Amino acid sequence: MSIEVTAVERGGVEIVAISGKIVGSEQSSKEFQELFQNLVAEGKRRYVIDLTETPWTNSLGVGMLMSAYTTVKKHGGDVVLANATTRIRDMLRVTRLDAVFLVHDSLDSALEHLRAADTSSH
Repeated sequence: MSIEVTAVERGGVEIVAISGKIVGSEQSSKEFQELFQNLVAEGKRRYVIDLTETPWTNSLGVGMLMSAYTTVKKHGGDVVLANATTRIRDMLRVTRLDAVFLVHDSLDSALEHLRAADTSSH
């Protein structure tokens, strides 16, 4: 099953929604990374990866998320996750990436966090 990725800006934050199981493939990994590289090149710095429509991932999918995180962080940005299922949270815990990714229970909570972080840094 392939994934579908959409990016929409809301209040200065890019919401990247992923639909489908993130199992990672060479093509989807490349497209996902290119999306983040293009958004960063446009000057976008704050991201929520919305996992509402993503039931689970494997280690390749976690690698895709980590790659996006690294790209954004290198350019002074921030990435948080929203609406991760228990299975995805477990995968993050097993890979110890729960210490890297801040996971919010809702999109609104994630947006609020990034906006608050942005105001406190000015």
